[in-house]
Amino acid sequence: MSLSSSFTHFSLAELFQLIDQGRKSGCLTVCTLPDLHTPKSKSQYFYIWIRHGRVVAASNRLNGQALIDKISRRGWVQPQVIKQLCTETTVTPVGLHLKNQGILNAEQLNLLFANQLQQIRELFEIQKGVFKLDSKAILPWSEMTGLSLRAMEVALMALRVLKNWDILADVLPNANSAIQNVAQKKPELHLHPLEWQVWSFLVVKFRSRRSPLNLINQ
Repeated sequence: MSLSSSFTHFSLAELFQLIDQGRKSGCLTVCTLPDLHTPKSKSQYFYIWIRHGRVVAASNRLNGQALIDKISRRGWVQPQVIKQLCTETTVTPVGLHLKNQGILNAEQLNLLFANQLQQIRELFEIQKGVFKLDSKAILPWSEMTGLSLRAMEVALMALRVLKNWDILADVLPNANSAIQNVAQKKPELHLHPLEWQVWSFLVVKFRSRRSPLNLINQ
């Protein structure tokens, strides 16, 4: 399956929700469009790999060396050592493979994955761009830390720090709209305290409206 569109018709937040709920797998390519008012402005490409609705890796290139370069720049492991330990037939994420070898630790893997997620969060600021989701793309083991996060979790993290909400103006509810809980169970997402307060309020409000006394009065 291949899905493509522009951010004019489909926001990145909506796309991540689709990926999460549909447990999609593949590679999501995001391309920013050149700014006509900025001299020498060029399109930029970014790649996000997903497995069963979870983000497993991200990079701004397809040569399979981005994660290895990050590890090398931090002085943790030399590229030659990584190449010796990770052959082309390796089907284990390079980060996890190095951890199993005792070369990297859990904290270092968390830092590397957090850096990939930070690059994804910056994409949510894009106002002009296109994307393509290729479900047949092969996972790049050399760009994977072994860690993953639900696409909706990644989207929530990005939306919490989003500075420009103009790109989501068309999908935001009216300021005078009412909200009602439509979920049948407690959300599995990691919500902040204030977000939990909103959720709790919705649950109490919904139960109050559906109480036997209210139904009789109706």
